Amino acid sequence: PSTLREGVSPGEVKPRLPPEILDAVIDYLHDDKRTLRSCSLLCHALVSTARFHLFETVVISRRNIQRAKALFFVKCPQLLGYARNLTLEALDDTQDDTPDRLRNFIDGQGLKPPAHTFISEIVRLAPNVQHLGLKDIPLDGTVVTMLSAAFPQLNMFTIFDCWFHSNADFYELVRSHPLVHTVRVG
Repeated sequence: PSTLREGVSPGEVKPRLPPEILDAVIDYLHDDKRTLRSCSLLCHALVSTARFHLFETVVISRRNIQRAKALFFVKCPQLLGYARNLTLEALDDTQDDTPDRLRNFIDGQGLKPPAHTFISEIVRLAPNVQHLGLKDIPLDGTVVTMLSAAFPQLNMFTIFDCWFHSNADFYELVRSHPLVHTVRVG
């Protein structure tokens, strides 16, 4: 029950719930994305907890890279701070054929500079990632260096269809994250 304050009409009084109760309600809804989106639009007090669940897992791929750039780099860069599971898939959309990508990587071409820029922005904006998934990304020395210096809480790698320039790059990537307990490679 709310009490009326002097000079405030009954329609202006807003009952308040403790933040712990609001967080518990949103946590209960953790797997209902539609309701979480509605809650984040409904009340400012619910935004942070809803985003915690809405952006827990972020997948950026060739299909959604333009939308991801607009959302995470322009509109709301702080959203990547909520990501705990981040997957990057085939970011270089200039080449569709995997054999051509491998041939170019072997020839020393690696990722195009825009992809390097994109990855460097992602690692800067996503400090809380615990699980990093990489799929179909050539991991040249530049990318390995960027990833090695990022993600202090990383404890799991999932790497599929990626190419390392050398075994030392793979070793450096894993060695630079002492909390990693699981590496999945395919």
